[in-house]
Amino acid sequence: EDLYKDFGPGVRELLAGCVRRGLELAGSELPVEAPGLDKRVELVLKTQESRKRWMVHLLNIDPDLTKVENTKVTVRLPEGQKPRALSYVFPAVETAPYKIAGRELTFTVRPFEIHEMAVLEFE
Repeated sequence: EDLYKDFGPGVRELLAGCVRRGLELAGSELPVEAPGLDKRVELVLKTQESRKRWMVHLLNIDPDLTKVENTKVTVRLPEGQKPRALSYVFPAVETAPYKIAGRELTFTVRPFEIHEMAVLEFE
């Protein structure tokens, strides 16, 4: 039931603005974003520094949302890090297309129903 209610209109936007402004004041930024992502889809970044890789997880938490498509993700690369490959785990795709502009790597997530994970490996 909580998925279908907006408790306090504008609260999500207010909190997002506060986080962005706090990061800006600290001279930092979000490491990953997916503008326009449906609020019923969670976006999580996990890192494995010892293996030089980041995992971008997208999880559809709404059983009524049957397919998530056309999701563009932006990953802000850490200073001094160069990407080696972007891949999907299951079903495996060893090389997924991406673009780099400055420190931003962007890619479009392939369509999925429940969960998708893209793995970004660094040199």
